[in-house]
Amino acid sequence: MKPRVYDDLVQSAVELSCFGTGQSTIEEGRAAYQAWLKEHDRQTAEKAWEEGYIQAVKNMNPMPGEESPEYTPNPYRKENA
Repeated sequence: MKPRVYDDLVQSAVELSCFGTGQSTIEEGRAAYQAWLKEHDRQTAEKAWEEGYIQAVKNMNPMPGEESPEYTPNPYRKENA
C-alpha cells in the first residue's frame, strides 16, 4: 500500500504541471501524467528485458549437439505490447 504522503506529492506535482502543459484541470493533468508514466515504464521494461536477454544469450554455451534457442520477441516492445 502506498503511503498517503506519496499521493499528496503526486497531487501537488500534477497541480503544478497543469500550468505549463496546457491541461486546464487537475484531472486532465493527472490523465496526461498517467499516460506519460505508463509509456515511460514500458520503455524502461523494454530496455531492461532486451539487455538481460542479450546478456543471457552471450553467456549461454550450448552443449555439443544442442541447438541454440530461438529468439524470443521482447514482450514490452511497442509493436508487441
